[in-house]
Amino acid sequence: MADWTKVRTAAAAFEMAPRHLYDAIKRGELPHVRLSGGRSLRVRRSAVEQWLLSQETTGPGRTRGSNA
Repeated sequence: MADWTKVRTAAAAFEMAPRHLYDAIKRGELPHVRLSGGRSLRVRRSAVEQWLLSQETTGPGRTRGSNA
């Protein structure tokens, strides 16, 4: 069984504001499913962890994979 959870629950587990996850979903960076007529979102905890790792900084103001 997959580790699907509510966005707010995932955010709390990773000690972050839910807005960060909602923004990542909106930008297409975080896979999700929409339930209950489109109002309820679920994310995989493992996907949130992978997304967080992709946001990991490697120096002042830079993220991995950033060419800036």
